[in-house]
Amino acid sequence: MAVRRNVTGHPAIQQWVNARLAAGHGEDAAKGWARCVNAMVARLNVEPGQLPADAVARHFEGRPAAPTTVRNYTKALAAWFEYCHNGLAERRRDGLPADMNDPDLLEWAAFLDADGMAPNTVGGYTRCTNRVVKHSGNPARELTRKDVVAYLEHLQARARAQGKNGITRSYRAALMTSVRSFCKFAGLEDATDGLKSRGADSVRHVPIPREDLKNLLFRAEQEMHSEDPATYAMGRTMRAMLLLMSGGGLRISETYRVSPAHLRHENHEWRLRLVQAKGRRDLPDVWQPVPEAVAHFLLANFQPHEMIAPADWNGNKASLAFCGWTMKHGVVTSAHKLRAFYATDLYRRRPDIVWVQTMMRHAKVETTRGYIHHVPDAEHRSTMNALMDDLITPPTNENVIPLQRPETVPLRPVAVLS
Repeated sequence: MAVRRNVTGHPAIQQWVNARLAAGHGEDAAKGWARCVNAMVARLNVEPGQLPADAVARHFEGRPAAPTTVRNYTKALAAWFEYCHNGLAERRRDGLPADMNDPDLLEWAAFLDADGMAPNTVGGYTRCTNRVVKHSGNPARELTRKDVVAYLEHLQARARAQGKNGITRSYRAALMTSVRSFCKFAGLEDATDGLKSRGADSVRHVPIPREDLKNLLFRAEQEMHSEDPATYAMGRTMRAMLLLMSGGGLRISETYRVSPAHLRHENHEWRLRLVQAKGRRDLPDVWQPVPEAVAHFLLANFQPHEMIAPADWNGNKASLAFCGWTMKHGVVTSAHKLRAFYATDLYRRRPDIVWVQTMMRHAKVETTRGYIHHVPDAEHRSTMNALMDDLITPPTNENVIPLQRPETVPLRPVAVLS
């Protein structure tokens, strides 16, 4: 049972928090929404039950706020209104969207779970497809290609309104895969037929600059020399995550449960068993090769069965902690840029896309290409170097063009004819 602390200041809102925790909702989400509602109550100086429908607009009137912040406040207010009018329904199972009530989607989620798919993958599939269905306004059984196209256009417009270039290629591919899976399960016509999984308007994964990565590793090492236990622990955790993601290609959701006990050395190579590996849970254990320096750091700084992150961390907490720590040191980045750095660096050292695909644990090579950033392969480089070999011959002693003109005999004056 999660610890229930009074973080809201109002009994009615605290009761809402306790009800959400008892129903199985995440503690961070429950308390985050409660803080949003409490902030609007304090600014408008009203009781929680008397919040108006335009409370978010009035709360941010004359105050600049990021679009994400406004969206979170809007979601919190809608959830509070739903709780005040209809109470709080018990959550069906962890990982599924709270607003997913379509019977076909629920049946599909149960099928994926029974088929052996990992819980986080089931949650991702259902979230993507549920958003398309909600945006269309029709039942899941009536999902069409037109609905998918409309939702993709909506995502592109929202991303550009936030100052971004567009949605990432990986998110577009995940959306298409999840919709295709549901259509196959429900016996519907493929709603993604004719659509590219990676549109021309999608964004590639851009790796973190090497100098920024070196700076973050140096900052983490500095914090490890601090006398403050909290600073030392955070620096040790962040340095381990940086090494695992940039040197081992791990996702951040695969790092926070790593411990030295998961390391194995055989055939002159270090391998790490991934506890939270992405994919199906009925597959054999995933052993990811890691550099020797990464293995030695884990063995030297952690106890054999000590996890590199606090025990109460999940994927969301790990991502938020990582982004907050990097911003504190002046680097605005995301954890997945380290995985893109890993793929790009591998391809730069060995230009074999299939080998990089294996190291990245991608099912399709097209996914791997989205991570490799501006690295010409050896064949491309040799072609560019030999582009004008048939027109420009390297200079030799025999064909050097002299830089000075040879001496010439002056012309005699022309006789003037009378």
